[in-house]
Amino acid sequence: MGRLKGQMMIITAVIVSVMMVSVSSSVAQLGDREYEYRDEAYISNMIRGEASEVDTRYMKERQNFQKMVHSIDTYTTEVEYWSAQNCFNVTLSNRRSDINLRCIS
Repeated sequence: MGRLKGQMMIITAVIVSVMMVSVSSSVAQLGDREYEYRDEAYISNMIRGEASEVDTRYMKERQNFQKMVHSIDTYTTEVEYWSAQNCFNVTLSNRRSDINLRCIS
């Protein structure tokens, strides 16, 4: 009787351990997804902030902005300057998402 009780306790402990591992991995995956969205918002806000500081009258400043955007290595980047509107169109792409910033300055 005591031996059966001990075996049941061990089986219960193993089942609880397996459940805890699966729950913790699910929570970790949710945390990763939330981080991705924050990462996109951070990059978007950073680019908008940098674009607002560019004096578009000067070619060198426009080129420096383009170099800064192209230095973001987690995305494929495209930067286009629209002289008529005096603003930039920026597109960032990777396998998870696309960020399109239209006419920012």
